[in-house]
Order: sequence, then structure tokens, then C-alpha cells
Amino acid sequence: MINRMSFLQSIPLEERGADIYDVTQASLKGVRDADIYVGIFGKKYSETTIKEYQEAVKKHKLSLTYVKRTKRRDPELNKFVNNELSGQFKYHNFRTARELETQIKKDLNSQLFRILERGIQSIQRSKKQAQTAEFRARQLESRSLRVPPYIAFMNKASLAFKRADYVQSVIMSSMAVEVALRESMERHKIEKPRISLGQLIAYSLSNRIVTSAEAGQLREIAYFRNSTLHEGQMPSKETAGWVLNIASGLVGRLSKAHDIPTEPDSVRNDTVK
Repeated sequence: MINRMSFLQSIPLEERGADIYDVTQASLKGVRDADIYVGIFGKKYSETTIKEYQEAVKKHKLSLTYVKRTKRRDPELNKFVNNELSGQFKYHNFRTARELETQIKKDLNSQLFRILERGIQSIQRSKKQAQTAEFRARQLESRSLRVPPYIAFMNKASLAFKRADYVQSVIMSSMAVEVALRESMERHKIEKPRISLGQLIAYSLSNRIVTSAEAGQLREIAYFRNSTLHEGQMPSKETAGWVLNIASGLVGRLSKAHDIPTEPDSVRNDTVK
């Protein structure tokens, strides 16, 4: 029944193949690897089953527990249900296998809904964080700065990377690239309206401001920036390091036309190759 449900899979211990662990240790490893623990307690006492339950509690697993209504339960299991289980979880009493199956399916669907809801909320928080980072970057761009905005953006990106704020680092790096390309176009007297970063890269390539290899790397930066800003995806350390490294190199090259000192070497030392 569980294996027919979306997103879920349950593989019996007997069907997982040979293992170096004994049965108890293999069972406990299964609990540690599981996302949701389902405990079913009937008439018989099993030390391994009790240890599985205790492992689920220890590892803070999402836990659903069910206890069969019966007058002939093992005294040790009765003791466990009354003294340990009842104090930790709200379990469901069942009489028949059909009732048990229906209730487990209902409870698992409820858990899946909560998990998906939390996932959506996490994505929304990530998007808000990325949008806030871009808003602050835009504010920085509009201020009067001693150094060109793209240099300031690169410094901000490097600092964010050091703080392990990879969202901020990717956003700032992409902003640095965008501003540097726009200023290069102005320097070449190429007048274009306010266009997207993707269009800006295409114009920069067609006007030989960047090479085809650089354009390919910039499209990757635009992709990571958009997925972070609009889809709420959290960039990894490796992704943020790559974006920072490529952006600092390009910004350093473009700024040399102004004889403006940059810090591409120090920035690269902080990034992941």
C-alpha cells in the first residue's frame, strides 16, 4: 500500500540483500535512513521492534505509531505501550488490518502535505532573501561611491562568500557583471534601452566586448542568478565560488580600460576552484 503512494517507498528488510550488519543493526540502520517511521504494535513483544522505536525517537524521525486493540498482549509489550509509547506519541488504536491500512494511508498523506508545505515555505523564504539581496545591490548602485559600482559589488560578493552567504554572493557577482557590461557599452557608444542580463550578454558578444567563451560563462551566471532570485534555489558553495571567480576575472579585465585598480587576485584566493 505504501509503495503505491506518491513519493514513498518501503522495502522489507528481507528484500534489501546481504549486509555486513546483524539483523538488529540492519534494522536500526533502516530507521536512521528512513524519512518517516511507522511503528505497529500488536500482541507479541520484540526487542528489535522496541529498539527501532527508540532509535526513531533518538533521531527525531517523523513518527506514526499504531497499537492493536487486544486483551492478549504480551505483558512486556503492555508495559512498553503504557509506560513509554503513550508518554511520547499520540498513537492510534486499531482492530483490523483493513482499518490499520486506511489510517496509515490517511496519516502518511497528511505528513506528505506538511512536508510539501514546509518545502514551499522554504522556497519562498529563499526567494525573499534573494530579492532582498538584489534590492540592496540596486541601492548600492544608485549611491555615490568612491570606486565604480561594479568594483564595490565584487567586494561585497567576496565578503558575502567569506560569510558563507552564497545567495548574496551570487546576486552581487551578477550585479557586478551587469554594471561592468553596461558601462563598457556606454564607453563604446552603444546605446541600448534597459535590457535583461541575457540580452546584454548577447549585445556585448555581437559588439566584441566579450569573447564567445566569456559569453558562455556569463550565460551560466545569468542562469544561476535567475534560479536563485526567481525560483528560490539555494546556490552551493561550489556554485557561488565559480560565479565569483568568473565575475571577478571579467570585471577585472573590463575595468583595465579605465586604469582602475581591482582585486581579482585576492578575490580568487577566497573562491573554490
